[in-house]
Amino acid sequence: MKTQPSNLKRSECAELGTRRRDVSCDYINKCPNADIMKNFATGLFDMIDENSKITDAKYAVVRFGRTTEGKGAEVIHELSGDVNATKNALESMKYLGGKTPTKHAIEACQQELEKGGNEDKFLVLVTDGPPYFTHKLEQYIKDTTKVAQSAKEDGIKIVTVAAGVYTSLDEKYLKDKIASSGLHTGVGNFNRLVKKIGSIVQSIEVCEEEIE
Repeated sequence: MKTQPSNLKRSECAELGTRRRDVSCDYINKCPNADIMKNFATGLFDMIDENSKITDAKYAVVRFGRTTEGKGAEVIHELSGDVNATKNALESMKYLGGKTPTKHAIEACQQELEKGGNEDKFLVLVTDGPPYFTHKLEQYIKDTTKVAQSAKEDGIKIVTVAAGVYTSLDEKYLKDKIASSGLHTGVGNFNRLVKKIGSIVQSIEVCEEEIE
């Protein structure tokens, strides 16, 4: 069982509410939800690769939470046009648990995307919680909002995917403060993630024809 600390302050600036959740998941060794997210990302890469009107699409994978070096987020696979290598890196990625350092994740993704030469840049952020990394929650939320705005001003379209148990305020924050306009999806159950792949790929308009 993992429960969000009850002594966190409500962030008035971001309108986030504190949240508690019970999950049947061994957060020390393995999390089934992490495997579902891997399947989702693999399916996303496959669908873009098979249907994309972009001939030189590149992919990268960033893990955030607890990392091997304690940085909050780390690049598991650098930006590459080899979709199979990207999927292999994703498959071998281990779940390490941890908090939700969204700010660090966006920064790492932005740095990777800046290496590519494509005009269209997309950041797909899949998360099961609001930004949470330090005890200074309100400031971290403000910083996360600023980083997301900076990425969007840099031409990056941010697609947010809220998975799992969310409060309405948490999801409103992702939709209003982090996601680019019209690019937010929410699922109450992780098992429904894969079913959202088609609509997400369609929403970022990288495919020649409508995906059924």
